[in-house]
Amino acid sequence: MTHLIVLTPEKRRLQQPFRSMTAFGWTVEGMQPYDLDDRRLAAADVIYFCFMSDQIFLATIQDRLMAFLRRGGHFVINDHVMIQWLTFLNRFQTVPPRPFT
Repeated sequence: MTHLIVLTPEKRRLQQPFRSMTAFGWTVEGMQPYDLDDRRLAAADVIYFCFMSDQIFLATIQDRLMAFLRRGGHFVINDHVMIQWLTFLNRFQTVPPRPFT
C-alpha cells in the first residue's frame, strides 16, 4: 500500500481527487508542513506539496527532506519555487514574452 502525505498551507479537509486515491489502494493523510515529523516521513512514500508552501520552513528541514528522497521517497511539488529550499531546486523565473507576442 502506498502512503501519500498532502501538505496544505492550512488545516482543511482533503479535496476529492486526493480522497479518491484510496480506491486504488493508497492511504492519504493531509497535514501542514509543520506536522511533518520523522515518524510521518518514515511512513510516507510520496509527499505532495500544494501551492503556497511555507518554503522558509521547508528550508529549515531540508536535511530531513533530502534523507526522505535518498531512501527512495518521491515528491510532487505544485508550487512556484521562490527560495531554494532543496539543493537541486532553482528559483522560479518568468519566461520573456518574445518571440511569443
